[in-house]
This record gives sequence, C-alpha cells and structure tokens, in this order.
Amino acid sequence: MASKLQFKLDPASLPKLTSRGDRYNEWRSAWTMAFRYAGLWPIVSKKKARPVEPPLPVPDAATEAINAWDEEDSKAMTMLLSAVHNDLAFSITSCDTSAKAWEHLGSRFGRETDNTSTLLFRSLTNFRYRDSEDLQPHLNGSYQRWARKAKRCISSNQNVAVAMTPIFESDEESKAHSS
Repeated sequence: MASKLQFKLDPASLPKLTSRGDRYNEWRSAWTMAFRYAGLWPIVSKKKARPVEPPLPVPDAATEAINAWDEEDSKAMTMLLSAVHNDLAFSITSCDTSAKAWEHLGSRFGRETDNTSTLLFRSLTNFRYRDSEDLQPHLNGSYQRWARKAKRCISSNQNVAVAMTPIFESDEESKAHSS
C-alpha cells in the first residue's frame, strides 16, 4: 500500500534574503526547491514562457492559457516577495515577471567573489555524515557541493577560486567524484 506524503510548504521556515544579499547562494537553493515544490519553477526559470497573444480576435483557449500563465507568475511574484527583506520589495515589484525579478536578484547578489568562493568551500568541508543518517542522501549532497564548487572555481577568475582550481582539476579527485 503506497502512502501519500503529506507536506505543506511553510515559507516562514525558509531563509529570507537580506537587503545586503547575505548568504544569497543558500537562499537561492532553498527557494529554487520551494518554487519546484509549488510547481512554479518553469515560470521563474523561463522554461515556460508566457503564451504569445494571437492577433484579434483572440481565441478563448489562447486567453485561458495567457490568464493561467499570468496567475502562476503572480503566485511566483508573491512567493518572491515573501522571500526577501522589505527593502528589496520595490526592486522585485518593479520587474514585469517573476523570471525578471529572479534574474534581477541573481545579477545583484549572485556575483562570484573571493568571499563566496570561501563560503562554498567551507560548506563543502563542513559537510558531515552522522551515523543515524541515510548514507545515499549524504553522498548525493556531498557530490552536489563538490560539483558546484568545482564548476565555480574552474570558470572563475577570482583569486581564491583560481587558487582552489587545482583541487578540483585533480585526476584522482575527478575520478573519485565522477562515479
């Protein structure tokens, strides 16, 4: 007998983006999952574009599709507003769509700096396994942290990231983390 997972998303339990953008990467990861759970990630990530309005007269089906997309985008915008400090509300609401607001926040706070390189590396080295945990999710989490850090170091021109690049380009480490 299959059981249904009863889970409700509580936005209050997720991190809120500060007006300075502190811990942006953690915030972005948590809210990406929240948008996925809510079924709104295709809109926020631009994978589901707003339907194009056909020439007049607009068929009912086209109007319904546009209205459905607009409604989902409004829900995503509302989620984004609840995800940020009040000081960021104006910059969110001045964007036309949730995708543009998400992109705006990324361009404002998602910059690669020496500090973000250090924080990403710290999250990798501080990731610990506890005996009571299931091993597979831990290994998946470890691999995801490794891959994210490797990708950022190899593609970055920031001093700390460049200095860490040999760690992620090592043949032994690549083989260990590719399987």
